[in-house]
Amino acid sequence: MSSAIENKQQQVETTMRLAPVIAVVVIERLADAVPLAQALVAGGIRAIEITLRSKVALDAIRAVAANVEGAVVGAGTILSPQDLQAAENAGARFAVSPEPWGRRWTSACATSPTWCSPGARPGCRPSRSTSRGQRAQGGWCCSTTTIRSAP
Repeated sequence: MSSAIENKQQQVETTMRLAPVIAVVVIERLADAVPLAQALVAGGIRAIEITLRSKVALDAIRAVAANVEGAVVGAGTILSPQDLQAAENAGARFAVSPEPWGRRWTSACATSPTWCSPGARPGCRPSRSTSRGQRAQGGWCCSTTTIRSAP
């Protein structure tokens, strides 16, 4: 394995060992981002995936990355290399895509400093990403409960 892939693998393993779960949140109001992230961190959930399913998602990632000590913030619902770049620019330290990994996504992740993962659903199987030098993470294939800030 190359050192870049090994480094990303270490990032994945470090993030996944922070807590038994990664919180997946949808932030509808920017004012909710920091207090919600602070509550999650205080409760022992340090890895927080903010999905790009709202207009304030990138600003929420930026706010949590800058203001919540101990949080490891990532971006979910990454649908394109442009989404990945925007999330990285906002401060995301990991990225999750609900889409199957195509050539564009795999290429973008290969050149990104951020670790990337295809999304997971109940009963999922390791994807073809394992053939690109990334190991499947046993705890990643799980059902999710999304925490949504009130509108």
